Amino acid sequence: MVNHGAVSKAPRLEPTTTDLHPGLSLPPKPPSKGTKRGRPTATEASERDASPADVEIVVKRQRNNVAAKKYRQKKIDRIEELEAEVDEIKKERDDLRIQLAKREAETAALREMLNIATKQNERQ
Repeated sequence: MVNHGAVSKAPRLEPTTTDLHPGLSLPPKPPSKGTKRGRPTATEASERDASPADVEIVVKRQRNNVAAKKYRQKKIDRIEELEAEVDEIKKERDDLRIQLAKREAETAALREMLNIATKQNERQ
């Protein structure tokens, strides 16, 4: 049976530093997210050379950044909610204006009919 999901490793074509210099051993790279250019982030650099008090400050800053981001998102969500409510109220206002205009026209027509009927009764 063929496993189509398996990935085979290709043989290395270029020699590494340890291949060229067998006596040389390089320290393993620490697992790091870092930046795109391979530099450690400011947080990683400060944690590496930090005292416990400095680490506490870094953790506080991280928590504050998360809280600030959460607050900004909550504010944006609230603004969107209020804007939707404003749109809904404007639509309701426009519908009520249309109803008012119709009723005013109906009232004017009924008054006109009443005036005509009154004038006809006076002539008789």
